[in-house]
Amino acid sequence: MLSYQFVSAGSGRGCGIRADGATICFGRNPADGATAVKALGSARALATGTRHTCAIRDDGKVVCTGNNARGQAPAGPSTGPFKAIATSDTHTCGIREDGKAVCWGDCDTPLKAPSERTFSSISVGPMLTCGIRTDGLMACSGQREVEDAEPWE
Repeated sequence: MLSYQFVSAGSGRGCGIRADGATICFGRNPADGATAVKALGSARALATGTRHTCAIRDDGKVVCTGNNARGQAPAGPSTGPFKAIATSDTHTCGIREDGKAVCWGDCDTPLKAPSERTFSSISVGPMLTCGIRTDGLMACSGQREVEDAEPWE
């Protein structure tokens, strides 16, 4: 049995980072609807959305694979290096090493552009993105208001 250090599950598929750093995805392949095994290369973090998966490579660059109908899975933004990543069905967000949040895909509606604030963690849903800022406050943006959350911008 192979040993894994990280796992992420999406809709009908999952991905894991093995102890040797290799990223392996399995399950539904949105490109053809078949079962597939796809290696994304050596990674330190990953997130699996509904139809795409993004990984943070060891050099901090983001690499995505899968459905890119809404711009959520491009080759990867050039604004890194990244330390965290989160995905949903329509968009992807990451936290750069400097703590700035960056989102891409269908995130202008309903999401506002990320602020100049810095974040320590981030979570992405279909209509809502929330993060914990480095000052400890939670900030959210999307179609729903979240009690006790500060505005994203």
